[in-house]
Amino acid sequence: MEKEQPTSEQTTDEPADESRRKFLKKGALATGAVALGVSGSNTAGAQQVQQDVLTYFDDYQPGQTVQVVEQLPANITVTLLQLPNGNTVPEIGQPDDYNGYVIRPATGQGNRSWGATYLFTRASIPTGNQYQFGPTATVFSSQLSLVSTSFSRQGGGGGG
Repeated sequence: MEKEQPTSEQTTDEPADESRRKFLKKGALATGAVALGVSGSNTAGAQQVQQDVLTYFDDYQPGQTVQVVEQLPANITVTLLQLPNGNTVPEIGQPDDYNGYVIRPATGQGNRSWGATYLFTRASIPTGNQYQFGPTATVFSSQLSLVSTSFSRQGGGGGG
């Protein structure tokens, strides 16, 4: 068998890096799409509820416990999930499909540099409850600086 010779594009670092970025972006998009699609089937109950959510790169800390403070108005959620020029990113074609929430570190979590930030999901999340970020995250949208991670309800909080 004869080996194929690399093309001139394949022998330079730049196209390989670009190809790698495209591959990683598509992988993150597929992971995020599957994760967010699954999150829509979760319902609140007495058991621990886990779903996938989006948050900002700088605000994600593995295992961080946060409190969901308030749901954002739909128009603010849409604005936050668009580029500054109002265009959408490929990963989020319909920003109005998402719910946005204000979150803050749970009491006693200490030394976090942020007082409050935002979280996005296609599911509904009851406010006032504590949740914990998962141990890993994947890049969901580099343009919006968002990662996708699991989000598990912590503690009691009623019947079901």
